[in-house]
Amino acid sequence: MTRLSVYRRLNLQFFVIAILLISVSLFIFGAIVSFAESNKDSQNQPNSSVLSNRTSENTDDESAKSFANRWITVDENEFNHIQSVTQSKGENFDLEIVEKRSGLTVIKVNEMQALNLSRKMHDEFHKCGGFMSHETLAAALLSIDETLQADSNQQLAEYTINNQTNVNPMLSETKETQIRETIIRLSTDFPNRRYNQPSGLDSANWIKNKWTELAAGRSDITVESFNHPTTTSPQPSIILTVQGTAFPNEVVVLGGHQDSINAGGATLNAPGADDDASGIASLTEAIRIMAVKNFRPQRTVKFMAYAAEEVGLVGSNAIAADFKARGVNVVGVLQLDMTNYKSGNSPVDIAIVTDLTNAAQNQFLRDLIAAYQPTLLVANSTCGYGCSDHASWSNKGFPASFPFEGIYSNQTIHTANDTLEQSENTANHAVKFTNLALSYLGELAKGTLSSTPPTPTPTVMPTPSSTPTPTPTPNTSKTNVALATNGGVASASSQQSGGAPGIAIDGVKNWATSGAWKDATANIYPDILQVDFNGGKTINEIDVFAVKDDFSNPVDPTEVETFNYYGITSFDVQYWNNSSWTTVPNGSVVGNNKVVTKLVFSPITTTKIRVVVNNAQAGYSRIVELQAWTDTTVTSTPTPTPIPTPTSTPTPMPTPVNTPTPSPTPTSGKTNVALTSNGGIASASTQSNGGAAGIAIDGIKNWATSGAWKDATPNSYPDWLQVDFNGSQTINEIDVYGVKDDYSNPVDPTESETFNYYGLTGFDVQYWNGSGWMTVANGSVINNNKVITKIVFPAVTTTKVSVVVN
Repeated sequence: MTRLSVYRRLNLQFFVIAILLISVSLFIFGAIVSFAESNKDSQNQPNSSVLSNRTSENTDDESAKSFANRWITVDENEFNHIQSVTQSKGENFDLEIVEKRSGLTVIKVNEMQALNLSRKMHDEFHKCGGFMSHETLAAALLSIDETLQADSNQQLAEYTINNQTNVNPMLSETKETQIRETIIRLSTDFPNRRYNQPSGLDSANWIKNKWTELAAGRSDITVESFNHPTTTSPQPSIILTVQGTAFPNEVVVLGGHQDSINAGGATLNAPGADDDASGIASLTEAIRIMAVKNFRPQRTVKFMAYAAEEVGLVGSNAIAADFKARGVNVVGVLQLDMTNYKSGNSPVDIAIVTDLTNAAQNQFLRDLIAAYQPTLLVANSTCGYGCSDHASWSNKGFPASFPFEGIYSNQTIHTANDTLEQSENTANHAVKFTNLALSYLGELAKGTLSSTPPTPTPTVMPTPSSTPTPTPTPNTSKTNVALATNGGVASASSQQSGGAPGIAIDGVKNWATSGAWKDATANIYPDILQVDFNGGKTINEIDVFAVKDDFSNPVDPTEVETFNYYGITSFDVQYWNNSSWTTVPNGSVVGNNKVVTKLVFSPITTTKIRVVVNNAQAGYSRIVELQAWTDTTVTSTPTPTPIPTPTSTPTPMPTPVNTPTPSPTPTSGKTNVALTSNGGIASASTQSNGGAAGIAIDGIKNWATSGAWKDATPNSYPDWLQVDFNGSQTINEIDVYGVKDDYSNPVDPTESETFNYYGLTGFDVQYWNGSGWMTVANGSVINNNKVITKIVFPAVTTTKVSVVVN
């Protein structure tokens, strides 16, 4: 059988029956379900330091460009050892030691020196970083004083465990599938969350939007960015605040770091599924449950996603210093950094870090675990100076605790292999830390479950920035025919998650507000961004906007502005002459360092243009905006958009326009239990960038509006897409939506519509019977050419369904 598509793309619907036995009546409720995206992509030894195998920071030259001279504080004995070992090897390690005091050393470094020290810390002590970064010498010296003065036994709150009535219902709500989905989203949609990479800002905005969505309807909850100087961390920290009902001036903090790192290079994949997508996912699930159960704390609670932990605890240090300066009364801090890896070599479930933490609060954690998770085994461990964000709070005199995932280290962190596979593709271990976080806030902040449910509000869709995308103001004498609002459709040779080609034709010329198209093939060229017009257009100018150095500043670049870091340095600007691609006059650009490239030429008539990138800074092609201008007096000759002709290499599919997801209209009498909004969680065997599994359960049935799940293994079968329900459901219909031939048309397909190019031709629709996968009646489909496959069968009760593509 000849397969017509290289990648499988799905949109699924499940029509569900809920059976209610009231008297002897059967009440049937309906539900439509959608499926979405997912990516297919020596024995550990125990250590005295729980984090002893966390690897060092990135050391490539590109990452150092935004880092000014800084002062770091480091353990004196560890630094002396590194100096001795380095000198014995005949290597130069001449760093400027400013001061030594009480076992700590202050050193002035640039970023390359700091990264080199971090690597040596890992080589010699098998620990992460091991230092704290400070913007000034005075701050470094003050940090030493504060460390020496910190009282590890101080108790700023009374530790009691008497709120079981309100805590236990929250613990029963914890769902492994929700935690797993957040880990998947962070580690696959944002596989490099480094603090000074644009993708690190993308991921911060995703967290902010996710937390804002979870807090919808709660007027007592706010979500904000805590911005850091761009020379320190372009990535902001994110803070969600729940206002206390009785003691709003007493604050409980729960945090984890959002950034990830690959020791091999700044632009390499750093999925950080365990370090620390797992901690953020554990906190995110606690936020969801707190909102769902309408928990109202007596003390104010703040959830934090810290920026730039991997380069010296930058985000947490800045926040803790700010809170101390403002006199914020923080009565307790809980740090979740790595919560989902459990070595088979150890029975320990949670290890309490005892150095640079608060002894009284550590005992409170042990008591909480004994009370609410009594089957767990708890041990003590240490991690050394500056190993995670708890140290920032302890240093400022706040009581902080750090429960860790075990006493055996995850050997894959800070590499491309820190994926969910290391935890057997589950979040089972992380559930324990979500429950610890819930019991911690429930007993330290106290509070009650309110009987008044929160007022529902529309789902907040993730955007590259909290700043709304402005409506472009048209030039009075020219028209930008490449704009999406003027009918432009963008496509690309490849794209990263969060870097869809459609972003480059949204009318926004700065990265901070909207983002940019980003290719997905590091250091492989050429890369292509293409825009098809709405018919034939006569144009005489094309403008290409690259990423400016201060990319986090939401101000449009000037025409004279140059770049050093993330721009495209060599590219060709071309138009279609009805038979081939032709470079516009002066359109071959080499040695470029201008953020804005403006090409003006004699008028040409064409249906599409493209930029072919031949080289770029930092290994990736990024284009913020691509514009094509025509005088409004020029008459455009409409021509139909050509239907893509299938070839051995299909035309790259344009990224869907980033429009708000409409609320799907429910089918009368049915409920779609696979929908994300109804608790469905999607996963897949693999997923390609921009083709996450969750897209298939967003309720949208056409590709142009929302996209589709797309696998990542061309011509390798089987592939599978799975949806876990929010509990057991009784269903009697499953609908599978493929991609129609005119995929760029944002109209839902009809039930009789067939495909020729991109659909699924052979697949099995299955449900879980409690012990194995079973194919539903008439669920084995072969030689299919229908866009919509609707399968109706005798009702089955199950917790999950899947489509296996053959």
